[in-house]
Amino acid sequence: MSSLGLLFLILILAIGFIIFSTSYLKIHPVLVLLSVALFVGVTTGIPSHKVVGIIAKGFGSLMGSIGLVVVLGCVLGILLERAGALQQISQLIIQLFGKKRPVTAIALLGAIVGIPVFCDSGFVILSNLGKKVARQAQKPAASTALGLAAGLYTTHNLVPPTPGPVAAAGNFAVGDNLGLVIIIGILVSIPTLLVAIWFATWVNRNTAIEEVDFKPEQEVSGGLSRSFPLILALLLICLSSLVSVIGTGESWFTATIAFIGHPVMALFIAVLVALLQFRKIPEMKSQESVAKGVEQAGPILVITGAGGSFGQVLKESDFANLIQATFTDGQFSGIALLFIAFGLAALLKTSQGSSTSAIVITSAMLAPFLASAGVDSTIGIALPKTPFFPSFSIEASAGVDSTIGIALVITAIGAGAMTVSHANDSFFWVVTRFSDFTVQQAYRQYTVMTLLKGLTGLAASVVLYLFLG
Repeated sequence: MSSLGLLFLILILAIGFIIFSTSYLKIHPVLVLLSVALFVGVTTGIPSHKVVGIIAKGFGSLMGSIGLVVVLGCVLGILLERAGALQQISQLIIQLFGKKRPVTAIALLGAIVGIPVFCDSGFVILSNLGKKVARQAQKPAASTALGLAAGLYTTHNLVPPTPGPVAAAGNFAVGDNLGLVIIIGILVSIPTLLVAIWFATWVNRNTAIEEVDFKPEQEVSGGLSRSFPLILALLLICLSSLVSVIGTGESWFTATIAFIGHPVMALFIAVLVALLQFRKIPEMKSQESVAKGVEQAGPILVITGAGGSFGQVLKESDFANLIQATFTDGQFSGIALLFIAFGLAALLKTSQGSSTSAIVITSAMLAPFLASAGVDSTIGIALPKTPFFPSFSIEASAGVDSTIGIALVITAIGAGAMTVSHANDSFFWVVTRFSDFTVQQAYRQYTVMTLLKGLTGLAASVVLYLFLG
């Protein structure tokens, strides 16, 4: 067997062990990932006395790049939830779309809420609102339940600062340019959501409209005022990425935007603004809210760090060199990498249930192979300079090319991590329970919808790759 064949056999054994251990033996992913990192390190020729140091290096490196982003993102989500920002968002969207397009309204609401809030929590909080919208619009409650699940699940897997995409950005070393990853994630989310909205409406076209009980939602005045911290954070992150793309040169303005638009600073500013803005709300309990957010981030960070350890072992083994030597003639294209990323994430998601774990593990495995697929050089955007602003052009540097290409790999992974949600996924049971679905109904509707969403997300990623290439 060739060296490449032997290394691929080791990788296949590692993937198989991850799936078997997490799915059937129910071993915690952290222990599984550390065990696999040790196994791959020792069997690929890394000196045994160096393997532990490499594992520690990978863990620490990833924590340094995305640890604070995950923590601050979780804290911001808890603050917004307790401040009533979700109610404000829901009230506005329902006013705009609720009566004529209830499924669209609730899906859009879920997509917005899914960026700062975990999808499980978001569904529990908003499920009663979905029933209320269905009753007012004389539509089946099952259709709005699917729309809400679709919105939450889409941005949870595709749009930072949710932990999965942030971890993938860290593994791919684009954590400092999160704005472009957000923009690409939103672009891929649009067709994914449209397909889900169509399916949620179509599959319930003959469902009887039933009277449903719901708890009245507390009205919160102020438009979107309580969502301001979230809007501020996303604007700062995206503005920083835009300034870096258009290349305005070195100036105090560029330096200031780069500073406040760094994901860590943008989220930190948003958290401070939220604490100041919401200080008089009795339910806030700021110290408890911050502690809850940190507690929520802990398990995600540990799994993410273990995934970083595994990725670092792969990077420092002979995998990357052999892959590059084998595919330097262009046989291994960026398009192929999108399909591989999707397939591997879908395999891990379907087998062990956690979307975040699937994204972390897949991105850790693929990080060494990005250059081999040409992802760091084949994607770019080139626009002519404008007569009014000669310095304004998007003649992408290698770094910008890399971020756009890698962002599409991240969306392909996120699409795979939706495919498919079933009984080993906690969100499956949240949707089933709070929507009053039978298990059979959940499989026919919700599980099939996640399959369609995943395939649509992959298709959108491929189309964007071809368009931007």
